[in-house]
Amino acid sequence: MIITLTVDQAIPRIEIQPDFVQVITDVQLRKVKDESFWINIANQTINIHVTQTGPTTTIFNCVESQQFKFTRLDSYIFQLVLKDHEALKSLLIRVPKQHLIIEHMNSDLTAISTTTTTISTTGEHEVTIVLGDSHGTIDKFTMPGLTTLGSTLKPNLSISPAHLLDITNLQIFPSPSSTVLLSTSLDFTTKIWSLLDGTNPRVFKGVQLERITSLVLIGHGRNFITGSTDGSAVLWECGSGEKLWVGRRVKNGKDAVLDLCVTDESVSKISKTKNNSDEIQDKFFECDDKTLYVAHQSGTISIWDLGTRCFLAEFNTLSSISSVTVSKTKIITGSSDGGLIKCFDRLTHKLLWETQLFNCIDESLSDDGIHKATGGEITKLRYAELNHHHSKDKVEVVIGLSSDSNCIFSLNVKNGELYEWFSGFSDGRPLDFDFEVTKIEEHDCDVYVCGKAGYLLQY
Repeated sequence: MIITLTVDQAIPRIEIQPDFVQVITDVQLRKVKDESFWINIANQTINIHVTQTGPTTTIFNCVESQQFKFTRLDSYIFQLVLKDHEALKSLLIRVPKQHLIIEHMNSDLTAISTTTTTISTTGEHEVTIVLGDSHGTIDKFTMPGLTTLGSTLKPNLSISPAHLLDITNLQIFPSPSSTVLLSTSLDFTTKIWSLLDGTNPRVFKGVQLERITSLVLIGHGRNFITGSTDGSAVLWECGSGEKLWVGRRVKNGKDAVLDLCVTDESVSKISKTKNNSDEIQDKFFECDDKTLYVAHQSGTISIWDLGTRCFLAEFNTLSSISSVTVSKTKIITGSSDGGLIKCFDRLTHKLLWETQLFNCIDESLSDDGIHKATGGEITKLRYAELNHHHSKDKVEVVIGLSSDSNCIFSLNVKNGELYEWFSGFSDGRPLDFDFEVTKIEEHDCDVYVCGKAGYLLQY
């Protein structure tokens, strides 16, 4: 028996015929006169009939009702309007630009980082992508132009073994130092790497003796922060390898840190008088006017001023947390079970909206009267600004991954409504474990997804 949970709104379960783009292409190329494909939203199936009239006009007719309207906005974006649907009025569907296979990959991809540079001679964008796997290997690639589905991607640098165990986080330093990489692993170490020759000039270890869950660069990366299940957020200095500061919750210093986020806008009204010696203070780079948000296993968000390392505030989200991201005005959290995404005002911490992935629980999974939600863990959240497909206006979204539920989606930050669904996972292949948002223009981005058995998608 399925029981609906009470939240502001829900992301319905969405499935799309895996080869629907090929169906459309076959009609457009006149390989067939007409064809149909299906979309299933919350167990309601919509059949789309495709025909071609004239050399460039493709017509999509929804068989069940004229209340459904399906259109193609560009090569990789489709829109489905559902005028009389209770849970969803409009949905953008994004399909992969590329599905790539990593050469000689016999392990699972566990971490990803990307950076975009502009080629001076042509003005074109070049994307460098770095992948970490479950064997502790790090591979660097230069992304090709659009290729055929299932093309093989060869690394131009491979570091093996980079770590003794699974790679858990990767961060490429921003330009102009985009040839430097930070990595963390289940072996409790953080390492810095040259992406030119694979050398490892420094190892950071001995402070956090439990799993390192999160990694975030500050500014251009001369300082960075790692979070650990031992409850600590440690600020490091790259040049010396020195531990500069350790932050813990005052009320529970062992409350595991599961995610970190640093923003450029400070919410602190504290005097900038420093308590550290000048010698130590000289090792803090680009920390002023930045705020650190720490997501704890208990459901607490703790907030710190990085310029002073002063504790600012904490609040409880009333659900377990696995991920956090922050916009200019909002804090968005993802739960470690139940598929909950919550949005809070950045200053008052008031709950603004709450959305649940699939919005139901399965009674058959109950244990001692406690029902388990089917939405699963919200593995990762990332804030982004996108160009709106209907106007020149930008839209603020939070892109989310649930590897438990095998889906990637984006929500409108304004109201928590489903904005975009990432197609391509209907074959049931687990997504584990990571995705990265790469900015390609002022308000546009690509999304790269890596997973098991060398699975890599570019959206």
